[in-house]
Amino acid sequence: MFARLIFIFTCVVGDTNHPIALIQACDVAVQNRPLKDRHLGFWWVEAQPRHKSEFIFVDSIIRGVLLIEDGSRPGDFLLVDSVDTDMFLRMQKLHYNSR
Repeated sequence: MFARLIFIFTCVVGDTNHPIALIQACDVAVQNRPLKDRHLGFWWVEAQPRHKSEFIFVDSIIRGVLLIEDGSRPGDFLLVDSVDTDMFLRMQKLHYNSR
């Protein structure tokens, strides 16, 4: 699951800090993208409506990824997998498994 980070804060309960994040899920693959995007292996995701945002514990975040919003289609995000090798290889595996 991919998500857009909206806000991070810490709740203090007694002597314990609990970092919490408010996220907007981006877990729907965009199907109607141009053919050239599919040939180039671009991965597009669509954000859930803002009112469906969720709170999660920051400790449950496995890794970060760069999402760039499409200016012509608000709510659609391009997943940039070339920022680091680990994400690139994970997305290659995801592309291969989705065929």
